[in-house]
Amino acid sequence: MGITHLRSVGLAVPDFTAASGFLSDQWRLEETGGDREIRYFGAVGAEEPYSLRLRRADDRRIDYISFGVDTVAETERLAERLAGSGMTLASEPGKLDQLGDGYGFRFFDPNGHVVELSTNVASKEAREIAERDSTPVKISHVVLNAQDIEATAEFYVNFLGFRVSDRLTDSMIFLRCNRDHHAIALHKARHSSLNHISWELRGVDEFMRGVGRLVRAGQNLVWGPGRHGPGDNTFAYFTEPNGYVMEVTTALAQVDETTWEPAVWERKPEVSDQWGLAGPIPERAIAAMDSRPDPGLWNAPPC
Repeated sequence: MGITHLRSVGLAVPDFTAASGFLSDQWRLEETGGDREIRYFGAVGAEEPYSLRLRRADDRRIDYISFGVDTVAETERLAERLAGSGMTLASEPGKLDQLGDGYGFRFFDPNGHVVELSTNVASKEAREIAERDSTPVKISHVVLNAQDIEATAEFYVNFLGFRVSDRLTDSMIFLRCNRDHHAIALHKARHSSLNHISWELRGVDEFMRGVGRLVRAGQNLVWGPGRHGPGDNTFAYFTEPNGYVMEVTTALAQVDETTWEPAVWERKPEVSDQWGLAGPIPERAIAAMDSRPDPGLWNAPPC
C-alpha cells in the first residue's frame, strides 16, 4: 500500500523547556531545527530530518503520528481512498510546511488521532553509532491506547496496508509496515491516548549502558530492563518531564513475509519479560502508560 516506515511523532507539552532539555541531554536526540514554540529532534543514526516534534502548549497531547509513503501518486491515492470511505481529512494533500518539507496530508484515524502520511521529505546526514554508545539509532515504534483495538487494527490493515505480526491475548495487537515486527501497537484501554514511544539502540550492550546511564542521572525508570516475548525486543521504560512514557529498546524481531505466522501470546511472566529481571509491570508504569484521554482527539493541531 506504499507505507514504508514510522517517520515521527508530534507532541504538545506544557513544560516545553524541561522536555527539550530531557530530549537533548538525557535521551541524546539532536535538535535539528525550530524556535521558541516548536523544536525538532532527530535520532543521529537516522536520515529522517526529525523523529520527534515538540510544540509548546497549555496541555499535553499527541499532535500527530507520521508515516512515510513511497510516492506522491500513492500519497494522493491514499488520501482519495480515505476521504471516499468517510474518513475525515485534517489537511488536503500538498506541500508540507515543516522541517524537511515534503508532500503529504493528515487525517483522523478511527479513534481521533491525527495521522500524517508524507513523501519526498528531505533527509539529513546520519552517522553510524559506535560500540558502547547509548545514543538512539532511530525511532522504533509507537504504542497507542484504544478501547476497540480490533476495529482500530482492522482500519490500519485494510486502509493503510499494515500487517498483524502478533497478538498478546485480547489486550494488544502488533502491526508492521516493513520487516520490523511492529511500527505501531494497540493496547486495550479505557480511552484513547499515547501509551509510549520507543527508541532503538545499537545493540544489547548499548541498551544496558543506556539504561544505566539514565538511572545514574536520576531519570524515572518505571519498568525494566527486560525482554518481551512478542517482538523479542528489550525494554526499559522511563517518563519524561511531562509524564509521557519513553522506551529504550533493541533487537526487535525482523519478519520474513514469506514464512511469518502471527501468534497469540499468553499473558504470563515469561512472556512479559523473557529474562525474568523486570518482574510484572508495576502499577506506576500502568498509571503512566494508561494516562488519561488525549485532549487532542478529533482536534487538529494548529500546525
